[in-house]
Amino acid sequence: MCCNAPPGKAFARTRRDYQVITDHKALTIGLPEADSRLVLRAVLSGTETPFYGFGGYIKPSRSCALNVSLLADDRVVMERTYALSPQWERVGLAADYKGETDIRVIMQLRGAVREIELWGIDSGFVSLPGKLAHVELTIQDLMAAHVCPETLYLPHGQALNLEIDQKASSPLVLSPDTGDISLKKCSYCGRLLPVDRKRPGALAFHRHGAKLTGHQNECRSCKKWRINKELNCRRTVDQLHESSVITRERKLLLHEPEILQRIKDRHNGKGLKSIVWQNFGKKCFRCRNPLKLKEVQLDHTRPLAYLYPIDEHATCLCDICNNFKKDRFPCDVYNDEQLQALAMITKLSYEE
Repeated sequence: MCCNAPPGKAFARTRRDYQVITDHKALTIGLPEADSRLVLRAVLSGTETPFYGFGGYIKPSRSCALNVSLLADDRVVMERTYALSPQWERVGLAADYKGETDIRVIMQLRGAVREIELWGIDSGFVSLPGKLAHVELTIQDLMAAHVCPETLYLPHGQALNLEIDQKASSPLVLSPDTGDISLKKCSYCGRLLPVDRKRPGALAFHRHGAKLTGHQNECRSCKKWRINKELNCRRTVDQLHESSVITRERKLLLHEPEILQRIKDRHNGKGLKSIVWQNFGKKCFRCRNPLKLKEVQLDHTRPLAYLYPIDEHATCLCDICNNFKKDRFPCDVYNDEQLQALAMITKLSYEE
C-alpha cells in the first residue's frame, strides 16, 4: 500500500465518529424538603403541529420515584412515573395538540432527594425534520421509552428552557453551572444531545463498539425514523435469510420453545408472562408501578447476552425499566436490598 500514514491510521479513519464528546455544565437544584415538587411553565409558540411534548434529562442525588405530569390549560393530559437511579436518565411526554397555549409540567420527586441535576429541559411543538414529514406517528411512537425525549425533536440545547413557578414549587436552591454532563452532536438533526461516557447507549445515542466515542453518529430518533425505517424495507433476500438463521440458531442453542412448553405443561396451560406477572404482585420490580398483563416486559434476569434462556426465573419489568436494565446482570442494576428481594421472588440464590 502506497501510503505514508503511520500504522493503524487507515483503520482509525474507518472508525471516525465525525463528532466528538464535549463536557458541559448542567443546572443543579437543591431540594431542602423530602417529596419535593418542581413546577415548570411554558407557552406553546411557533408552527403548530399535531403534537407537543416535554422532555429532558435528570440526575437525582439518590434513587427515587419521579412522577411527571403534563398539564395544558390546567388539565392533566399525560403523566408517567419513572424509577430513577443516581445517574443521568431521560424523561419525556407527548400529547395531541387541541389548541392549548398554557403548558405546565409538574415533577414530583418521592423520597429524601437532596438535589437534582437537569439538562435539556424543554417543552414545545414536536417539530419533525423535513425527511420525516411523511411518517405517520402516534403518541405511542413519540413516547416509546427507548427514543423519548429525542423523538420529540426539542432542542435540548441548554440546561433549562422553561420558567420555574416558584410559588407552586417546593423550596429550591438553584446552582447554575455546577453539574457535569457530556454532549455529542447528531450527524442528522445536528442537535447536541447527552451521552454517558461510563454507560454507552444509556442516553440519546445507541451504543456502537466500533466508534471511538462508543456511540453511533445519529441520535436514537434519527436512527429509528430516518435510517432504520427507510433501510429495513430494502433488506435483500440474503439479509432476511441471515436474520432467520440467527433466530433459528438461538432457538436451537437455548431451547427456549421447549422451556416455555414445559412451563405451560407444569402450570395447566398458563403462560410464562402470566406466571411471572403474578409472582411479582402484578407490579414492575424496579419502579413498583402496577402493570397490566399486556404492559409486562419479561427480563431474563441473567442476561440473554450471556446465553441465559428465558425461564421461570424471569423478572417482571415495565418497558422503561426493562430498557434501563438491558443486558446487564442484576448486581449492576439493583441495590443489595433489591437483590435480596429478587432472589426470593425468582428463586435464584442471592450469590448466583
